[in-house]
Amino acid sequence: MRVFRPKRSPKIYEVAIVPGDDPRAWEWYQAIRSAPERDRESVWTPVPLMVTHPISGRRALKALVPWSFSEVLVLRDEAIGSVGRLLATHGDLLPVAGVNASLLLFVAPMVSDEVLIEERSKTTRMHTWSEEVRIEFGTFWASELEGRSAFTVRVGRNLQLLFREDLVEELIATGHTSGVDFEPMGLVVDIADLGSSHGA
Repeated sequence: MRVFRPKRSPKIYEVAIVPGDDPRAWEWYQAIRSAPERDRESVWTPVPLMVTHPISGRRALKALVPWSFSEVLVLRDEAIGSVGRLLATHGDLLPVAGVNASLLLFVAPMVSDEVLIEERSKTTRMHTWSEEVRIEFGTFWASELEGRSAFTVRVGRNLQLLFREDLVEELIATGHTSGVDFEPMGLVVDIADLGSSHGA
């Protein structure tokens, strides 16, 4: 089964950002990006987010899933009820202090570092001096996912939210995913799959 990552739509949709004039902006920014690693028993403090146009002076389309960070999905208005209902059993829906819109944050559980089959995957270091790594193509062990259709992986210093194809199809079918696209970036396999491909 294929694996997808959410990405910003190529069309000019609204985006969700931490208000830059907030004195705790950097703290909020870090809280969002590290949310998948938080202790789920700890108290979550709602992070302030605002929906805005990504390009000054350009009109943007309304986004029901406004792009924010690769680690999470931000849900707005109708998407909270439809997309949020589907995602509720696949991770956590965290409250957001929406500045100018009703918002929720979806965070998927972290999975073991062993989930990525490195010899059958391709990663790119963003800079030679950096630990920022991007998965260009990932092959993931089904056994390490333990049936999850939404999960977060770590590669280098990066966290990446990913979805299996069956869940992506359900999310798109709601008609409430404007603002993001879903990009195929890998496969979920088991030992039998690898055995058959090796013998082919």
